Amino acid sequence: MPQTSKLLIAAMLVMAGCSSAAPATPSSPPVSAPPTQAAVKPAASPVASPSPSAVAAAKPAASPAASIVPSPSAAAAVASPSPAVDNSPYQSAVLFTGSATAGFTLQSTDISAGNTIPTMFTCVAPGGGTSPQLSWSGAPSNTQSYVLVEQDPDTPTPNTHWLVYNIPASVTQLAQGQPEEQPSLPNGAMQGQDHAQGIFAAFALIGYEGACPPPGAGPHHYTFQLFALDQMLPLQPGANINQLKAAMAGHIVGQTELVAPFSR
Repeated sequence: MPQTSKLLIAAMLVMAGCSSAAPATPSSPPVSAPPTQAAVKPAASPVASPSPSAVAAAKPAASPAASIVPSPSAAAAVASPSPAVDNSPYQSAVLFTGSATAGFTLQSTDISAGNTIPTMFTCVAPGGGTSPQLSWSGAPSNTQSYVLVEQDPDTPTPNTHWLVYNIPASVTQLAQGQPEEQPSLPNGAMQGQDHAQGIFAAFALIGYEGACPPPGAGPHHYTFQLFALDQMLPLQPGANINQLKAAMAGHIVGQTELVAPFSR
């Protein structure tokens, strides 16, 4: 066969080999294609993106207390007025009673019995008034301490304006302007609570409270009572009128008083 024919036949065989199928067994394992972004990030599940109905099922219903519209009981609580203040611990149902002890007297250079109390000792004065000077004499010989009580008897329940107790037997006067909000005095006496303790915190006072009847009312008769006792009282500073009255029971050996009116 001529050389040209041999070359043509060889070329045809090569072309036929290139168009044949790939070998059944590759020389190396195939490499997997990298995962797409969709394969890396899973599709959102119903839990991650709940439907409105699922949210409603998962979230508990609001309690009546959290409801925008208050319940009838809550509305009533808001509408009801605050309870009346009970200041009975700072009052006495009646003034101390008893007969004046002969020769035992209470007097003042600032207040005259039966005459109107000067303004400086009342709530009309700046700061609510200052305490008046008081002195006494003629106490029984067995006196161990004194108690001074000032009250307004012309209120439905007598208002207590001043309590001074455990005044040493050697003391026979209180100078004008005794300190307020000071439970113990320099002479060793103790001061208690006045009736304003039960009204507002701003009026929670220890010490003297100036005469202060309602405006336009008739004169109120402010009563300063002095008691001689046969002992010191087992009380701490800041006692109220009822605590004082209970501690004094059975220990009064003498008493006297000074009464003066005031109106505004």
